[in-house]
Amino acid sequence: MSYLNILSSYLDKNPTSLSKNDLLLYDERCITIYDKFPKSKYHFLILPRKSSDLPSYPNSLDDLLNFDDDIINKVLDTLDRTLTQVEESIHDMQLRDYGKTWDINKGFHAVPSLNCIHLHVMSNDLISDRLKNKKHYNSFHPGKGFFIHFDDVCKAVENGTKEQLRSSLKAKEVLLKDPLQSHYNGKIYTNIPKLKTHLVEYFNDNVINNH
Repeated sequence: MSYLNILSSYLDKNPTSLSKNDLLLYDERCITIYDKFPKSKYHFLILPRKSSDLPSYPNSLDDLLNFDDDIINKVLDTLDRTLTQVEESIHDMQLRDYGKTWDINKGFHAVPSLNCIHLHVMSNDLISDRLKNKKHYNSFHPGKGFFIHFDDVCKAVENGTKEQLRSSLKAKEVLLKDPLQSHYNGKIYTNIPKLKTHLVEYFNDNVINNH
């Protein structure tokens, strides 16, 4: 199996057969796994399971937005129910590890690098050894636009603007080349080591030690 299709292997297996290092939780509609290359301290992927409700399994947000609204809403509602559980799990982990909680981001990549639609749910720190380059950071930056927030997708479907959103996705790839701008304070950093040093210092001073 090619790396591009690696997520489909999770959908094809019985979730109970997965390792506790892979699986966070599951039900009849979704499976939530640990991201193998996390870009934050807590980073999970929610995958809607294959269902007779879907005319075909969407590989991306682009594919999903091509469905009829009733099908899109079923998928989004299913993801939303699972989101509540995943956010609770992340907050429990944060409390266990740090004694406090902080923000969680949830969204899709405009142009994903893996097949099988998946919703990223991750802590807002963007601190991880796996975050190694500009593309990594900009693809998860909550304000750049390549990371499409879940609530924005829901609003686009509700407001009848899903086609505008869909038509903009491919063009957002250029955002991956943007300067390294901190999602905390907006400052530009000249390289990844300097940005990562800043992220750790800001996190420690303003998130963990902010009383």
